[in-house]
Amino acid sequence: NDMANFGMVGVDWQELINWDRMRKFRLNRARQMMKEFGLGSLLCMYEENIRHITSTLTPNWNKLKPGLRYVLLIEDQEPILFEQGDIGFQIQRHCPWIPKENVRYSYAWIRGAAGPASKVQVRKFTDSILRELKKAGVEKRPMGTDLIDQNMITAFQEAGITWTDGVTPMMRARAVKNQDEHECLRICAALCDATHYEISKIIRPGITENEVTAHAMKYLYSFPGVE
Repeated sequence: NDMANFGMVGVDWQELINWDRMRKFRLNRARQMMKEFGLGSLLCMYEENIRHITSTLTPNWNKLKPGLRYVLLIEDQEPILFEQGDIGFQIQRHCPWIPKENVRYSYAWIRGAAGPASKVQVRKFTDSILRELKKAGVEKRPMGTDLIDQNMITAFQEAGITWTDGVTPMMRARAVKNQDEHECLRICAALCDATHYEISKIIRPGITENEVTAHAMKYLYSFPGVE
C-alpha cells in the first residue's frame, strides 16, 4: 500500500517512514533467506549487505574495501557487528537495536593481500568467527559468505568451516522492499529530479563538467542525511 503521507522529517501525528518496521523487515528478510538456503549463519562484508542486516552507518573510508567491517548473522540470534576501532562505540551509542555486547572489533586485511601479516589477521578473523559459531552450536552447518579470497579459503579449511554462497541469499533478501523502503526510494527519486532541474538552471555553453558536478553536489549536500 502507498503511504498516506511522506517526508524527510519525523513527527508524532503522522506515521511517515516507520524506521523500526523497516529495520525489522530487512533483518527478517535476511533470516528468511538463510532458512530457505539451509544456512546456519551468514557472514557479510559488503556495505549494502551490512546495512541491510544491521541498519548501521559507517564513515565512507570504511566502505572502501569489503571486510574492513563485517557482520555475522547466526540463526535465531541478533546480528554481531565487527567494526573498525572506536567506531563501534558510536554504533553502541546510536543504534540500540544492536545489543551492545554484539559490537566487536574487526580483524581486517586488504583484500587479496598475501604474506605473513595478512595470514595472521585472517587467522584472528577466522578464530573470532568460529568462536561465535561454536557458541551457537552451528559450526557444522554451512555458513554463507558474500565474499571470499584465498586467505579465507585456506583459513576456513584449516578451521573446518564449511562456507558457501551468501551472495544469492542476500540479493534475494534485498530484492523485496517493504512500504518504508518504497517511500525512501521515492524520496531519493525526488531528490534526483530536483538536482537535474537545478543543473538545468546553470548549464550553458562553455561550462565544464566539474563545475556542473560541484554545483549539483553543493545542492545535494544542502539536504539533511544526503551523502
